[in-house]
Amino acid sequence: MTAFTFILFTGVMIIMTMSKIAIGFQPQSQFRKMPSRLPPSTMYRPILPLSITSLHTSSVTTDTRQDTIRDAVPSTMEEAIRTFVLAGDHGPVYVSVVILAFTAWRAQMSPLEFADGLVFLATTLFWSFQEHILHDKVLHSDQEWFGKEIHEQHHARPYYHVSIDPAPLLLGWMFIAHFAFRMLLPLPLAVTATIAYSLSGMFYEWAHYIVHTKVRFRSKFWKRVKENHLRHHVVSDEFWFAFSIPFIDDLFHTNPSVVEVKQQLLKEKPPK
Repeated sequence: MTAFTFILFTGVMIIMTMSKIAIGFQPQSQFRKMPSRLPPSTMYRPILPLSITSLHTSSVTTDTRQDTIRDAVPSTMEEAIRTFVLAGDHGPVYVSVVILAFTAWRAQMSPLEFADGLVFLATTLFWSFQEHILHDKVLHSDQEWFGKEIHEQHHARPYYHVSIDPAPLLLGWMFIAHFAFRMLLPLPLAVTATIAYSLSGMFYEWAHYIVHTKVRFRSKFWKRVKENHLRHHVVSDEFWFAFSIPFIDDLFHTNPSVVEVKQQLLKEKPPK
């Protein structure tokens, strides 16, 4: 435990120092703070762009009726990586340091076994299903709570914007998961599960961030991820909740035909 604490403390101190130095060389527009609360009239309404006949990302503009909010949105992968690392309070960087610390801690324990592989795989799959359920049932809950309000503000912004969760949320979620695993598993397997869970969380954080940028993708997988989330924002927030594994929407029957959803929305609220 002493080695783990030392690695964690040293890594965080180095990253904090380097981040503060690097911020001084970044364009100020990348670090503008958003309003803590949007007017109720601008929050969380389904958007039906009738002029869009195809939901390819190239046909969608930044205009989602919220042009008052502007971000320095990356359009190249280089810009996207730099912003992901340096923007905001550097949550992804801190989480990466903690993951490395957990990895070093696990390396000092017993040798890896077959059980570690099973736990790693099971935890990764668990994250993918948890991701869908929390997005659907918690962030889009029928009950009013502050997490839903924050998510509504996210939906109210233009589709293209910088979206990175704050460091306290990322780190807090990670350590809560770790202690939950320690209640269920022996310590070495709990650490393995924590690493898998945190890596899955970081993949989600990157995926959600990158699909909200203007970076164009070549791979079919990333095109599918972006189009899936684009539909969730632009067509209807009642469907398309999956991220890491888009096909999970098929399992939960939340991947309907875009045409059918648009027709249903027209029936419920005809255009003026």
